[in-house]
Amino acid sequence: MQLPPGLDQCAKIVIDSYFIIDMEQNIVEFNRAFYSMLPRSVARTLKTKKCYEVLQLDVCQENCIARECWRSGSQVRLDENQRRVIDGDRQRFILSAIPSSTTRAR
Repeated sequence: MQLPPGLDQCAKIVIDSYFIIDMEQNIVEFNRAFYSMLPRSVARTLKTKKCYEVLQLDVCQENCIARECWRSGSQVRLDENQRRVIDGDRQRFILSAIPSSTTRAR
């Protein structure tokens, strides 16, 4: 997947972990920080997983911030969400979702 113009330059300087999903919630892109926070067995297969399979957060099933972001066409943020990452330790997350120009509400 190719990042949208401008985002590719931002992605190079972001130090926080991030991943990009498509409309079916498949992980299609991620940075090294996201890859590094996961157990190796999970990280190696990221592009075959849905985001909710990897993070396993309570909000993923009922209050998916990506779906809310796509529905509203604006950014969504959830602070201090502490949960277990698949096959790993508990971690604290600040979740943000930002719609791409192709997913904004019409």
